[in-house]
Amino acid sequence: MKLRFWIIFIFLCFFSTAVLAQSPGDIVADSFEETAGRGLVIRTNPAGARVFVNGVEQGLTPITLDSLAPGDHNIRLVKENYLDRAFDVTLFATSRLVVSIKMEQPQGQVQISINKAENSPASLSFNPRVSVSSFGSVGSVAIDDNYKAELNLPVGLYTFRVQSFGWEDASTVVLVTDGIVFVNIIMDPAVFRIENLTQSRKSFNPMSQNATQLSTTEYRFEATAPGTGLFNVIDNNDTIVFRKQLDNFDTRIQRFTWDGKDSSGSPLPEGIYTVSIQAENNELKIQTEINYSLNLFPLSICSGMSGLMLAPMPYTLPAGSFQIESTLGYGNFDLFTGFPFTFGLRISPVNNLETTLNFNLNPQNNDTGWGITGSVKYNLLKNNSPIAFAIGVSYSYASNNGEYPLSMGKGVSIHLPVSYKMTSGSFVFSPGIFLHGLDKPDEFTPFLLLSAGYFLSYKKIQAGLSTRAEFDFINNTKPRFFAGAETQIFPIPSNFYFSLQAGICTQNSRIGGFGSAGIGVVY
Repeated sequence: MKLRFWIIFIFLCFFSTAVLAQSPGDIVADSFEETAGRGLVIRTNPAGARVFVNGVEQGLTPITLDSLAPGDHNIRLVKENYLDRAFDVTLFATSRLVVSIKMEQPQGQVQISINKAENSPASLSFNPRVSVSSFGSVGSVAIDDNYKAELNLPVGLYTFRVQSFGWEDASTVVLVTDGIVFVNIIMDPAVFRIENLTQSRKSFNPMSQNATQLSTTEYRFEATAPGTGLFNVIDNNDTIVFRKQLDNFDTRIQRFTWDGKDSSGSPLPEGIYTVSIQAENNELKIQTEINYSLNLFPLSICSGMSGLMLAPMPYTLPAGSFQIESTLGYGNFDLFTGFPFTFGLRISPVNNLETTLNFNLNPQNNDTGWGITGSVKYNLLKNNSPIAFAIGVSYSYASNNGEYPLSMGKGVSIHLPVSYKMTSGSFVFSPGIFLHGLDKPDEFTPFLLLSAGYFLSYKKIQAGLSTRAEFDFINNTKPRFFAGAETQIFPIPSNFYFSLQAGICTQNSRIGGFGSAGIGVVY
């Protein structure tokens, strides 16, 4: 008998806190933990619950009560719009009890039943999907084979929406109380119609050789019920140049891709075409442009203006396209020691105009420098012309040790890149002026920049060679020369690409090398 008494005593000493804290209303998220110290710590999720200890209010959670005497205590937590929580704890003089409590809102039960309207066609497929929303939060509801569901939801106002292809959308607003609410939703067969026609690209180039996402455009529209339609492409003379019967509609969202070719498979000439989708008594129209000057390929943006690594190029992205790139580099001479990181963004709001932003960090001898360059470039000639010419303006800022070797530091630059396109690639020449020290007249120094290179692009790979010379005629210092090679590889039809760069730099009697590897996305 004595042995049994001591076993019960030891069990209560070690586990009394947990035993006394548990009750039928406890929640899995509750926790009780003994730590070093003394007293009681109470936390709640959410915070802000009023704490009553033995009937006396002590404050709001989270709260630390160091002065509570060892022994048994009754705890009650009260928070507006939440259920009260009550439990007992036993405190010891040799430890601190940390209590974490999940406050629950009052809940009610919702019983949902979804039914077809009377006299609905038996052959019409019925696969309803139910969603529930409250204050911007939306979730899905699982229903059984009888199109019924039971939910336990916190008290409040909810909107239930039911969708099924071939049936009109149905929704109802329900006030959930702490009792049982019955929701019966009746669905009517939908009137057939098509709506909401959009396209992935307003302009595209069917002959684009290195990016399939630019050589086609995808049309997307919605159908409310089973049916079919006719896809037509009409030129400026109101002639139908392409026609195709669409597959039967068996889902709400319909997609069709057009490659810019006529019914015989020949590429259509440049121009604006009207795309028409006809289905029974409905017709949707949208205009699409075929533009053979559009080309989508990544360029180096680490210097702040897109082009080759050392020579800006006149080419611009198509309107609405963008390029994002990050690189990690390495160098072994004073201006480029360590592992500089760059992040660049290139975007085109309209055709022939693009802006580029590049940010770099350069850890160097425990003194991390940073720099940023922003530029705007306008292409004066179409990208499909053998000769391309543009004007670009950029502004650069660099902190101490923040000069990336491919930028000039703090100042403004003006470039006039021109290129000549041949069958095998493009030659690039890009003269420019860099104005250093505009904010400090005593340090004002104009630099003449002469850049040139060769650019080759073929399907999944690009490559380039470029060089740049920097001349300071004011201080009569020796020119600084750069030379580099680069490549970008982008597996079609992925929008991602990978880049590698390497080069050398000479300044006075010094020579050094640098390189980088990067990953980017172009769309």
